[in-house]
Amino acid sequence: MSESIESKLYKLGCNLFPAIRRSNVRVTYVSKDFSKLSVRLPLTWKTCNIHGAIMGGNLYAAVDPFYVGLFQKRLGKGYVAWDKESNIKFKKPGKKTLYTTFEVSDNDIIEIKRRFETRDKVEQSYNIDLVDTNGTVYAEIKKQYSYGKYKKKQAGL
Repeated sequence: MSESIESKLYKLGCNLFPAIRRSNVRVTYVSKDFSKLSVRLPLTWKTCNIHGAIMGGNLYAAVDPFYVGLFQKRLGKGYVAWDKESNIKFKKPGKKTLYTTFEVSDNDIIEIKRRFETRDKVEQSYNIDLVDTNGTVYAEIKKQYSYGKYKKKQAGL
């Protein structure tokens, strides 16, 4: 799927955001419907630890904000998405450029909105792998997200 002007601007905004830029993470693709976002994390002198591998903080920075942003865009106004919990398992030292892709399907959005019919808050977990070009997994990250609905304020409160 191609990129739109809006998704290209979103990508640019992500790449210019100081916390992302300083970690050397680069968003390389955002689909026009915000269902898919791809990230690249190169091994450089800025990301390298004393062992010649990508630092753990950079690995986490490569996955931290992106699902929240995609869910925020896909759920639309009236909803809020938050990180709730994260767990990272380092599988092997990242001594090369690593990649990951975040995907939010139409079914994910339909299911979250359906679950709001019976509750005020919805929680969901996603697994994210940081891999090289061969698909070798260097880190496994499990992130739990919490979604809520904005409540209308009553007049006078």
